[in-house]
Amino acid sequence: MAVIKQITSKKRLMIILISCFFFITIMTVQAQSGKTGPLTWSFMSGTITISGSGDMPDFSQSTMPPWNVYNNINGVDIKDKVTSIGNRAFYGKSSIKTITFGSSMKTVKSQAFANCTGLTTINFPNSVRTIGRSAFSGCSNLTSVTMPVVTSIGESAFAGTGLATVTIPKSVTNIGKNPFLNCKRLKTVNYNAIDAKYQTDSISIFSNCANLTVVNFGNEVKTIPDYAFADCTGLTAIIIPNSVNVIGKESFRGCSGLTSITFGESVTTIEKGAFKDCTGLTTIIIPNSVTSIEDEAFSGCNSLVSVTVENPETTIGQGAFNEDIIINN
Repeated sequence: MAVIKQITSKKRLMIILISCFFFITIMTVQAQSGKTGPLTWSFMSGTITISGSGDMPDFSQSTMPPWNVYNNINGVDIKDKVTSIGNRAFYGKSSIKTITFGSSMKTVKSQAFANCTGLTTINFPNSVRTIGRSAFSGCSNLTSVTMPVVTSIGESAFAGTGLATVTIPKSVTNIGKNPFLNCKRLKTVNYNAIDAKYQTDSISIFSNCANLTVVNFGNEVKTIPDYAFADCTGLTAIIIPNSVNVIGKESFRGCSGLTSITFGESVTTIEKGAFKDCTGLTTIIIPNSVTSIEDEAFSGCNSLVSVTVENPETTIGQGAFNEDIIINN
C-alpha cells in the first residue's frame, strides 16, 4: 500500500507540474497589458499598442516602462488621442522595426526611440510638432524620415542615424544643438525653414557629416542660421535663393570644398565669419542688395583672387577679406 501511495503522490506532483507549465505557457502567449499614467498598453504578437487619451509618462534608467521586460517588440502602434511619447519609452529596443503614430501625437520626447537600430523609416503625421533631444539618436539603420509640419528639432535628435537625405520643413522655427551629428551617410539636405533659430555654441547643424555634398534651399527661406553648415567640407556649390535676407554668423565657416556661391537678389547682410576659411573660393560677386558685410565674413579665404561688391555704399567690416584682396565695384 505504501508503494502504491508513493506512486500516486508522484503522479499527482507530475500532473501539478505539467499543469503549471501549460498555465505559464498560455499566460506567455496571451496579451500582456496594463496602465501607464492615463494610458493603457498591451503586448501581443510582437506589437506594443498604446491607447487612451493624453500624455505618456516619462521614464528613466531607474524607472523603466512596464513593457521593458519584452525583448521581442517588433512594432509600436500609438492610437489616436495619445499626445506624447515619454522620455526613454522605447530606449534601446533594437528589435522594433515599425512605428505607427496616431493623429493626435504632438511630441516625441527625449531618447524615446534612441538606439532602436531596427528602425528604417519614420513618417510623422501632421500633428507632430516637437522631436525631443536624442529622440532617435543611434538609430543607425534609419534611412528615411518625413516630418511635414514639425516646429522643433531637439539636440542630437537624429545623431548617428543612417539618413541619406534630410528635408527640414518650412514650419521649423527651433533647431537644437547638432541634431544630425555623425550622420555619415547624409548626402543631401533640403532646407526649407523660413526663419529658424539654431541653438548652438558654434557647432554645425550637420557636424561631422563628411559626405554632405548638396544643400537645396527652399524659395521661402529668409534666414540661414548661425553655424548652420559650418565645416561641411563636402559642399562645393551654394545657391542662395532670392528670398534670403540674412546669411548668419559663421553659417558656412570652414567649408573648404566650396568653390561657387550664387547670392540671391534680396540678401542684405552677410554676418560675421559667414564664409570664413572657405579656402576653395576664388571668385565672388556680391550683389547690389547687400548693405553690410560684417567682420571676418571672408577672412581666411586664401584662394580668393577676385571680389566684386556691386553696391559702393556697402559697409565692409574689419577683416572681412584678407588684406591683399582688391575689391572691385
